[in-house]
Amino acid sequence: MTSPRKKFVYAACTFIVVGLAIVVALVETQETALTIAFFAWIMGGAFLLTRIRCPNCDVPIVYQGKLGSISIYAGFARKKCQNCGEDLTEG
Repeated sequence: MTSPRKKFVYAACTFIVVGLAIVVALVETQETALTIAFFAWIMGGAFLLTRIRCPNCDVPIVYQGKLGSISIYAGFARKKCQNCGEDLTEG
């Protein structure tokens, strides 16, 4: 089974490559539909990357803590779970 950290890296790389392809097509054609597709891709990617969770405590691996009552998420995955300390590099 693939570790949560590797899942995150594979998913993030896929989103970056496809996002760059959309940007290149957008620059070439300047279509409004591609602009909408690009922003939808970015929002969908951010949503899906938060769905990769720690196998021990089920907290997203991009979770960084709270600032008051607001949950903070980052664009990188930790090697250990912020919540329970589980090693996320092993799977």
